[in-house]
Amino acid sequence: FTRKDVVGGEEFIFHSGFFDAIKRDMNDIHNEIRNRMGRGIIYVTGHSLGGAMAAIFHFLSCNGLLANNWSKTHVCYTFGMPRYTKTDPAAFNHNLYATFFGLDLVPHVPPKWVGYVDCGERLPLPNPGFDGLASLNPMTYHRMEGYVLGATRQRDV
Repeated sequence: FTRKDVVGGEEFIFHSGFFDAIKRDMNDIHNEIRNRMGRGIIYVTGHSLGGAMAAIFHFLSCNGLLANNWSKTHVCYTFGMPRYTKTDPAAFNHNLYATFFGLDLVPHVPPKWVGYVDCGERLPLPNPGFDGLASLNPMTYHRMEGYVLGATRQRDV
């Protein structure tokens, strides 16, 4: 379930599903950005799988690995992003901010014991208080609505 790529003589190992998802859509994303704004400062963001895709896209952009003279992305913000690489996380820490709840299961998979690592500046949010039985469902903590609420309560995020 991994894909190896060599960048500047260094080997990078990505989760193949996440990498293939962004690679499949990269040209469409590129064309949409060019059509809407031309060249300029680009911020990328995503939740869950979209967060992993945004982080990989940001990595490729920052390292000049996108075709057609892309403008480099400026910063990447993710919410509830799963782990997407087995490569030293220092290679991925350039303006990458990974927001997560400790009780959200998704940012903890794939597991570290199979070699996946956390990337970016990790910004834990205090777990939101959910009423009733919803708080017993671990996926409740993964909803984007919870991240919006949690982020608006934090002044430092």
